Amino acid sequence: MKRTFYKLLIINFLLVFSTDFVLAQSKIREVEISLNKGNRYTNTTTVAMSLKASRAKDMMISNDKSFSGAVWQPFKTELEAWVLPDQDATHTVYVKLKDEEGAESMVYTRSLTLDREAPKECSVKIIPNGSTKQNKKVALSLSAKSGVFMMISNDENFYGAKWESFRTSLREWTLSGNEDGIKKVYAKFRDHAGNVSAVFKDMYKMDSNPPTRGTVVIDGNKEYSSNPERAVKLKITALGAARMQIANDEAFADTSSWFVFMENYDWTLSEGQGKKKVFVRFKDADGNVSNPVFDEIMYDSEPPSEGKIVIDKGAETTKNRDNIVNLTLQAKDADLMLVSNRLDFVGARWQLFQKELKWTMMEGEGKRTVYVKFKDKYENESGVYSAEIWANYAK
Repeated sequence: MKRTFYKLLIINFLLVFSTDFVLAQSKIREVEISLNKGNRYTNTTTVAMSLKASRAKDMMISNDKSFSGAVWQPFKTELEAWVLPDQDATHTVYVKLKDEEGAESMVYTRSLTLDREAPKECSVKIIPNGSTKQNKKVALSLSAKSGVFMMISNDENFYGAKWESFRTSLREWTLSGNEDGIKKVYAKFRDHAGNVSAVFKDMYKMDSNPPTRGTVVIDGNKEYSSNPERAVKLKITALGAARMQIANDEAFADTSSWFVFMENYDWTLSEGQGKKKVFVRFKDADGNVSNPVFDEIMYDSEPPSEGKIVIDKGAETTKNRDNIVNLTLQAKDADLMLVSNRLDFVGARWQLFQKELKWTMMEGEGKRTVYVKFKDKYENESGVYSAEIWANYAK
């Protein structure tokens, strides 16, 4: 029993001694390994690795401390793309080196935290400074789980803003502008790994004056509308508005009650053709009503009328072997016309309206039909008009 024990002790000693001996024989010195340029956090599984080692010939790298599946490869000072396991966690990368004589170095490790989740439970809250709503100086309360940096701005595009260390509060923040109305503060947050949160905002009303800078634009400022239902889209802006009214008359006689302010609104113009106006006025949370603003648009939904096409001044036949004829056209309020030898107008293109047009009909003899339809400058399109003539080459 004692003899067996001593044998095991001697074997263990030799194993340890042998390992130390191999390590001691390695000529590799001055080893430096940098993962992700020294950053301890990353939000991507692919990271860069740089290595420095005197007299290193080969290297073996693995995400597994047992180096399972890893193989020796020529030593490189730069690896542009080392892939970490696809799991948010702290990962360790294992590296061992081999010199020109095949002696292996010790195992070197570098750890890196993979984090692809942006800060959450974020918010920004405006805290009034004193009792007056006219004070531009306010405090901010902020929250962001895992947030390390923050960016704050009065501009939703964060123009001129810079990242700064995250704090749960700012004792003093200056709102933008000198005018009264709704003020907004925007905030976004970033963690160690560079993940950026969504943009969060809070709004603050400085006083109770009527809404200002109201505007309404009909159909993106188009000159006309030809919608058969008289439907248009309104783009509305106003500083400090909580509610609004819309009407087709300045007296707001035909309008409904006040409703929540919206920047985009579907509206129906008044009946009839011609120039139309849409009026909008605004109310703030304290009941102050602004002066109305308006926009106007030309409404025309009637297509060209009294259309007509005549071939060769009404002749019954043509003897032109190339089937070339003269068309006489008319249509009230027409700006464009579409002419074709086919009822489906395949291949035809809109052209400026002309009263006279030289036209080539379909080849061959027999009854030939020419079709035309008209369009006005408001995109209203007429029905189809046609005329017929016989192509007869016989003498």
